[in-house]
Amino acid sequence: MFRSITILLLFWISAGVKDVLCCSCIERVKCTCLGESYKNMSQTPLKYLTIAGSNIELLNQDMMQLHANSLQDLYLTDVRSLRQIDVNTFEGFSRIRTLSIVNAPLLTLISSNLLKQLSTLKMLKIVRTGITHIPQLPVNTDTIMEVIDLEGNKINVVSSGSIRVKAEHLFLGYNNIQMIEGWAFNGSQIAKLNLRGNRELRVLSEDAFSGIQDLQLINLSDTAITHLPTQGLASIETLLIQNTFTLKTIPSIYEFKKLHTAHLTYSFHCCAFQFPEKHDPHKHAQFQSFLKKMAETCGNANTNDAVRHRAERHETNENNSMVDNIVIGRNKTNIGDDREESSAIPGTWNEDYMDTSSIVANNRIFVQCGNIHVKKQQLITCTPAPDAFNPCEDIMGYAWLRLCVWFVISTAIVGNLAVLVVTLSHTSEKSVPRFLISHLATADLCMAFYLLLLAIKDLQSTEYYFNHAYDWQKGYGCKVAGFVTIFASQLSIFTLGLITIERWYSIKRALYTNKLTIRRTTYFMLVGYAYSTLMALLPILGISSYSSVSICLPMNTQDVPSLLYVHTLLLFTALVFCMICVCYFQIYSSLDYKTRHNKGESKIARKMALLVLTNFVCWAPVSFFAFTAALGYPLISVTKSKILLVFFYPINSCFNPYLYALLTKHYRRDLVLTLARIGICKERAHNYKMILSGYTGNTGNHSFSSSRKQSHDEIKPRTMSIEK
Repeated sequence: MFRSITILLLFWISAGVKDVLCCSCIERVKCTCLGESYKNMSQTPLKYLTIAGSNIELLNQDMMQLHANSLQDLYLTDVRSLRQIDVNTFEGFSRIRTLSIVNAPLLTLISSNLLKQLSTLKMLKIVRTGITHIPQLPVNTDTIMEVIDLEGNKINVVSSGSIRVKAEHLFLGYNNIQMIEGWAFNGSQIAKLNLRGNRELRVLSEDAFSGIQDLQLINLSDTAITHLPTQGLASIETLLIQNTFTLKTIPSIYEFKKLHTAHLTYSFHCCAFQFPEKHDPHKHAQFQSFLKKMAETCGNANTNDAVRHRAERHETNENNSMVDNIVIGRNKTNIGDDREESSAIPGTWNEDYMDTSSIVANNRIFVQCGNIHVKKQQLITCTPAPDAFNPCEDIMGYAWLRLCVWFVISTAIVGNLAVLVVTLSHTSEKSVPRFLISHLATADLCMAFYLLLLAIKDLQSTEYYFNHAYDWQKGYGCKVAGFVTIFASQLSIFTLGLITIERWYSIKRALYTNKLTIRRTTYFMLVGYAYSTLMALLPILGISSYSSVSICLPMNTQDVPSLLYVHTLLLFTALVFCMICVCYFQIYSSLDYKTRHNKGESKIARKMALLVLTNFVCWAPVSFFAFTAALGYPLISVTKSKILLVFFYPINSCFNPYLYALLTKHYRRDLVLTLARIGICKERAHNYKMILSGYTGNTGNHSFSSSRKQSHDEIKPRTMSIEK
């Protein structure tokens, strides 16, 4: 550490001092030359040479020939003026193990023959240069390179056959790679391949990794790939595809025979590994069919006989990975016994032979059977693991819930459409209550539309949701559904509060003339629409998110703005509910003792209690569990919260049209009048008109358009009679 700091300090000093007289050498075998000091370096052959911060433009054979037979490690660091390395620079270098070129932005080309001469090279590092193509790498059948690091350059394509090496690590990350052509690594033996950080990498040929041997780890994190080809990846043990948000689906686990660790972008990719029979039914069926054939072929072999019976059979191998996954051995359980156990999770199968199984060149297998035993695979370590917010389940979670949601949707749609059709057909009879109830029905109809979106997507993806999760949660579907539900819930709450205030004001201020007018109420509703739209837009703009869960609610509270957003929603709901309770209590209190105990008034009291109760049942459970979750202490999982979603969250949308409109006398009258326009119930409509005409003629202030009378719909203050 001290030596590194010393070198760094020397480098800083050399930036301001042009003529450093000598290099820093240790026993004349290891030299570090800063700035222009390389011109004065020792004339003794060196083993280790570092040139840092130099303005050297050309590196040629004359400069390096003295060290041809001795140099083992060469480091060129911060050589920002270096433009060219002569093709013969390393000719005759028979001992070099390490070549490192770092921070040479003007170096755009490395000759195809330059590195071929370095047959003893163990580590090659060409980092943060200007090269646009992969240089021709040294090929030596006897030497396995430890590291080939080509990160941070300007490479834009990995062309077919451009890499043929033997290496433990190959780094191609943080380039400008946009495409990897087929057979790009053909003939290579690479243990770990790193392509991380190529954010323009979108195209992987189906044969991009074909021909690569012994690959154990591949890293495609921070790229833009939309598809992962599996040719050449059958032997990988570790798969890294993190922060690759464009990859919608992951290949079947049956394509990866030895995979034990996967770090992916989405939790539903891990679900695919947990439930392969749902993720890829075709591959799973193939695998089960293969096991069945093996059971039929080898299931009757007698392992206790001294001379084992050998059943030899030729099988066309349609899927090599399945054949490789068979373990044939002595004193093992018959394959028929394990087939069911291993169906959920396919295996990484070890070759443990008493008899043999082999794959021959003509793609046929010869199985010499004792008993076949299929070892159940250990669970793959996969992240991000499914959690409380994103479990491996369908949108509705439960089959019975799937049925119930359609009942709720039907009730809400029928009720609110009935209110809107009748209300809008009587536009000539304008009143504040009618105006507010039409907007309440609109909000509740939007809530039904949200549930309808979820229900339809649930039907489309039943048992296979994790195959659809990306398109739904990350696409427009969840954004639309989330926007609709927040808009609907906030508008419904706002309108309910306004309806309650209007009723309270009309009763408590019955003798006042400055009542709520249509115009003034319209201004209030515009505020409500603006507030609801803003709250619904914020998650789309990045405050919280609709994509966190499959039901598209803003459950993301990982940052302060998102937490404040959720708390604002909950606080607004709580305040409106408290206001509704206070207003209805005061309305009931406005009745005197005798009137309160009248049979008709008891009915009104029960109705008011029902209004408060439905609001409480709708908002209290949802608000309570949402509040605890926002504080970081979720008391129920997303699976359980879906019960709230179906039975409690939309309860107002179902009951509001009935409590505020459909069950009232005024609505029944308006419905009859509406039906009369199409030739239904004409006689009854005529009777209604006659009664209304006579009633309004005698008492003009008691018509349906009277805001006071309709505002509380059967609720009248002390001296007024009760409508039966």
